[in-house]
Amino acid sequence: MHYGFRIAVGASLVVFFIITTVISWQQYGRRQQAKPPITNPTWGSSPSQLDPAGLSYNLTKDRVAIACREAAAGKSAIIVTLGQSLMGNSGDQRALYTLGSNVYNFNLLDRKCYVARDPLLGTTSRGANQATRLADLLVRHQIYDRVILVPLAYDGSRISQWAPGGNLHPRMIGGLRYAQDAGLEPTMILWQQGESEAIDPPQPANGLAWSAMFTSMAKSIRDNAINAPIYVAKSTVCRGAPNAQIRSAQDSVVNDRDILAGPDTDVISVQERWDGCHLGQNALDEAAGLWFAVISSAKG
Repeated sequence: MHYGFRIAVGASLVVFFIITTVISWQQYGRRQQAKPPITNPTWGSSPSQLDPAGLSYNLTKDRVAIACREAAAGKSAIIVTLGQSLMGNSGDQRALYTLGSNVYNFNLLDRKCYVARDPLLGTTSRGANQATRLADLLVRHQIYDRVILVPLAYDGSRISQWAPGGNLHPRMIGGLRYAQDAGLEPTMILWQQGESEAIDPPQPANGLAWSAMFTSMAKSIRDNAINAPIYVAKSTVCRGAPNAQIRSAQDSVVNDRDILAGPDTDVISVQERWDGCHLGQNALDEAAGLWFAVISSAKG
């Protein structure tokens, strides 16, 4: 009787072990499965939304990865850059910047953080970026201990593309939301755009249309619970003179509360732009210095 009891108990234990093993493997398998893709059609749910023309720089094989929350430790700033090519990697390729330490790059396309260097990951083109120099200035002058750049600017873009309904609006909202998901709450948003409209034949409605589109875009950012101040540069020069109508529009959207005046980069001469539009080495340094002056002054 005791022998039979031991057999029954042993058999029960074997069955219990098999069941718990199967359950454990099922749970392990579920943990290993990729998370389902985000299907919200209004922001960043597919590669075509994040990078509609396939122009974003995304060569990560020789980059040093770092956990985003580790990159954001201490007195850090998460700086989002938006607009067109002057905020992208459009600077002279001979002027790629070598950084000091504690500057990082959130890559929209894989949602990971890396030690930053030119060209920045996630934005367009393959050259130097004024934001890389700006971030280094902010760290070297101890305005922040660390800076994490979230580069979202897109070459040749118009303000209408960033407003709701435009093909870059999902990229913008997706980039902001993915940064938040990674533990990177934006500290500030730097907006530099206007050259695309400025080089059109001047029309009285251009400035009004620009202002209306910007206001719509900014409202969308706020509607998505992004409260970081937005700095707006005066930026209209591209192989020509400054455009007064677009410059006036850029002034008009500043409210000195959550929309703040950025630098006037139109003061950078055409001669300092490697192709008459985009920034050469001295111009990259000058633009970064102009942004630094605005941000450090606001930081007080």
